[in-house]
Amino acid sequence: MKIHKGYKFRIYPTKEQRMSIHKTLGCCRYIWNLALGAQKKQDAYSYITEEMVQNGQLPENRWEWDFFNAEKEQKELTELKKQLDWLKEADSTALQNSLQDLGESFKQYYQKKKRKRENLSLKVRKMRYIPIRPNVTIVKLVQLFGWNKTVL
Repeated sequence: MKIHKGYKFRIYPTKEQRMSIHKTLGCCRYIWNLALGAQKKQDAYSYITEEMVQNGQLPENRWEWDFFNAEKEQKELTELKKQLDWLKEADSTALQNSLQDLGESFKQYYQKKKRKRENLSLKVRKMRYIPIRPNVTIVKLVQLFGWNKTVL
């Protein structure tokens, strides 16, 4: 029998640590929105060309596009870091994790779009806690932000 335990932590970051956290979160938000905008633009072009083929305005659809690829976007992230110096201040794993989360969201979205809607029911969903990823431990967070004071 597996027993799952949960721990609550409260941290008191200093002003510098708070700034570091806000910079990292802001950079993650920027990368997420940039990749999301690019994918939405690609989806719109695909939809328009498909509609033009159906209306007879184009003989065939030559618009080739792929679903969102997190690995490809992570490679482009290194190019973007060379152009934007302020992205270098954020943790690289946090930026890559935001792209992976976006990729997982798109994968779930496209799978929902393909399947038929059946057995729909309205349920009130309970709040749940999001677990920390297995490769990110509290020790890494402490080392990353330099926290030396935690309250259990």
